[in-house]
Amino acid sequence: MRKSHKKSQNNSRSLRQVVADETVGWLSTVMILGAYFANLAGWISAQNVWYIWLNIIGGVGLAIYAWTKKDFPLVIVNAVWAVGALVLVIFAR
Repeated sequence: MRKSHKKSQNNSRSLRQVVADETVGWLSTVMILGAYFANLAGWISAQNVWYIWLNIIGGVGLAIYAWTKKDFPLVIVNAVWAVGALVLVIFAR
């Protein structure tokens, strides 16, 4: 019984890591949704540098978060989202 308990402790993530991952996930979600709703409300345009950077940082953050959850389809979606916004920064200026 002791061996299995010790093995499960080695495979589990620390509370600090779980909290860090969840914080990244939620902050990234707020960034993307905040940019989206600010655009819908007419406060910023889709070409605004804040809108674009919020999408880049939010997309990277959500890709990292999805990676920690081993949710690889969402890793791809969010990585493509971030790269798409980065392309706007590089080529639109």
